Amino acid sequence: KGIYYGVIIVMILYNSFIYFSVREVAYFYYVCYALSLLFFQAGIDGFTYQWFWPDLTSFNEVSFAIFVAFIIIFICLFSNTFLHLASSFPRLSQMMLGAALVGVLMAVAAMVIPYSDAIRLVVAWAVVICIFCLGVGLYLFINHASSARYYLTAWFVFMVGSIAFALNKYGVLPSNLFTSNAM
Repeated sequence: KGIYYGVIIVMILYNSFIYFSVREVAYFYYVCYALSLLFFQAGIDGFTYQWFWPDLTSFNEVSFAIFVAFIIIFICLFSNTFLHLASSFPRLSQMMLGAALVGVLMAVAAMVIPYSDAIRLVVAWAVVICIFCLGVGLYLFINHASSARYYLTAWFVFMVGSIAFALNKYGVLPSNLFTSNAM
């Protein structure tokens, strides 16, 4: 687990450095996404409860849904900025920002509705967002957007990792270094 967390922390630090050097907001959104992913994974492993909020059992119960919502929010904001959707494809930009807003609403809802409902909603929305972002990447690639090739490659790797991670959690794939940390 230490190697996984180390890689994520190095990515956060590296992209933070780039953000502060070039002031490109896409790097900020990526750092926020990576932090959300780090806290989500640390929550699954029990580290957030152990290290950050050991006295907040009620927050710990909903933190998974909240961090999945944050992952969705920052993936949408990153995608919108990295792909320059506002200037090139304004309708897709509005849809991406709307998807991020739904993520914000889900993060808030996770604090007030039962956890079982919140996690189902957030996971279902995450699946929709994964398919939507993949579709946006394909659409831009077909339309020869320069950044779409990199985005699509990264998104494909993320999707494979997410699917492997989910199948591991459902007991379909065995637990190993890859499947436990693939996301």
